[in-house]
Amino acid sequence: MHVSGFFDAMPAGPEREPAPYVPPAWHQPPPDELPGRVALDAVLHRDDATVLWLRDLSVYDTGIAVALRWTRRRRDESADDWNRLIHGELWHGSSPREHGLLVGFELADGRRVFPADPSAWFGPDSRDPEPPTLSMLGGGGGGGEDRYSGDIDTWLWSPGGVRGDLELVLVWRALGIDELRYRVDGGLIAGASRPRLLWADAGGADDEVPDASYPPDGDDTAASA
Repeated sequence: MHVSGFFDAMPAGPEREPAPYVPPAWHQPPPDELPGRVALDAVLHRDDATVLWLRDLSVYDTGIAVALRWTRRRRDESADDWNRLIHGELWHGSSPREHGLLVGFELADGRRVFPADPSAWFGPDSRDPEPPTLSMLGGGGGGGEDRYSGDIDTWLWSPGGVRGDLELVLVWRALGIDELRYRVDGGLIAGASRPRLLWADAGGADDEVPDASYPPDGDDTAASA
């Protein structure tokens, strides 16, 4: 029940909506574009318990989103060891460099791109980093007492596109994966369909993005190193 009082006469302030957050270009792929895709499903590692594969590349004018998938089945681990692996050691362990997931890329010109620390580029004095940069986008996962599967999604920001071969470098010692490399032929990247705008008024890298068909003509396999 309302009770009249002193503050009834206080004027109401104007309603203001907070300014929408616009992620910087280096942080994630363009949200209003449908990329060209290079389907690979290339198995990078397989042992008795773990399979890791490179699913596909999503090609934009400003970079490439790289999608990895993995699955782990329980073998002779106890319930405690299984839970410790899946919910702890798999991602962090005693040190990310010793046990956790490490992903990087080597470009055709020899430059190496490592995961960026976004905290360095957020804040009142922040500035966009110099490209190319690599952002770990996270990914989902799930499973149970006998199997666990998950996604690893990354964004390689490189305005103007990625030219030439692209080499993925990955280490995940918690899963028994020492340094591995996989090279994607630059011809596959160059042959991907151009990105398309989701809406005509969304804006993007080009004023008009062609509605090209997919897949492009030509070989759709990748060459591993």
